[in-house]
Amino acid sequence: MSSLDLKPKESCAYDILSLGEVMLRLDPGEGRIRTTRQFRVWEGGGEYNVARGLRRCFGQRAAGGGRAGGVTILGTEPERFAARRAADGSERD
Repeated sequence: MSSLDLKPKESCAYDILSLGEVMLRLDPGEGRIRTTRQFRVWEGGGEYNVARGLRRCFGQRAAGGGRAGGVTILGTEPERFAARRAADGSERD
């Protein structure tokens, strides 16, 4: 049986690296999609949710990577991997 040799934690930049897509939901609020001038952006997705949860709940050093619009993205925090919050700075958990 083969064994898996892991580096010591101290020599690693991250505790978890999540590779996958991030889903974005564009919420027009009370307005109609066709006529709105702004959207609130909500992020999600299986890989993203796991990395974000491990960072927020257990203090793990998390990073995420994937592609959006043909561009490769790597963020040192899952929140940087997704779109920024609404312009007014509000945040949700």
